[in-house]
Amino acid sequence: MIAALFTGIAAAPWMRAALRYGAIALAVLLFLLTLRRACWPARRTPRNLGEGQ
Repeated sequence: MIAALFTGIAAAPWMRAALRYGAIALAVLLFLLTLRRACWPARRTPRNLGEGQ
């Protein structure tokens, strides 16, 4: 049932292109958010070493 619905949605070529660009945009957004979260403690630590925190 769900597969048939997705097949019908992705039948049009313009919809496939929109889904492709949407998936790429989502992947880039998640990558940037993960990168920001991973780098945040490393960026904050040297600044706060001299402040005694």
